[in-house]
Amino acid sequence: MNKIYLTGFMASGKSIYGRELANLMSLKFIDLDNIIEEQENNSISDIFKNKGIDYFRDAEHKALLSTENEKNTVIATGGGTPVYFNHIRFMQETGFIVFLNTPLDIIFDRVENRNEKRPLLENYKGEMLKIFIAQLYKTRIEFYRQADLVINPMHITPAELVEYLKKKELRGDEFLSGEI
Repeated sequence: MNKIYLTGFMASGKSIYGRELANLMSLKFIDLDNIIEEQENNSISDIFKNKGIDYFRDAEHKALLSTENEKNTVIATGGGTPVYFNHIRFMQETGFIVFLNTPLDIIFDRVENRNEKRPLLENYKGEMLKIFIAQLYKTRIEFYRQADLVINPMHITPAELVEYLKKKELRGDEFLSGEI
């Protein structure tokens, strides 16, 4: 396995799932947000606040392109990464994409109950937060669904995903689009 990109909505568990998946597969783990923060010497929240979303998306674009030559790596992308600059095509051409299709009620609970601030959600609370999340998700789902594999991380553990990937590789099958 050369490179696995994990995509999904914010708070879908890409970083935690990705770290464990990389560990189980003895692969390197990269969190795209960490690359952005290192390159910008600033937090994601402060980049959004001080420089705006367009600047952030440009920094995200540069960070993703910087991973092009990575090998044997699991990369956790940002929630919006596949949507901009034709990133979904870049990821399809350079790796295998797994969409963590976490249920929206779980995402909402995670976002609502975390202390960390998510820049896109700062102005929303309660029912308005639910509505905003549902609307944003609806605009992104067509990109997420272009993944090579769709999983619900609430039902498929990283260890189970590793076993699935091993079976597919051992049989020599091409990775087919699908859902497990």
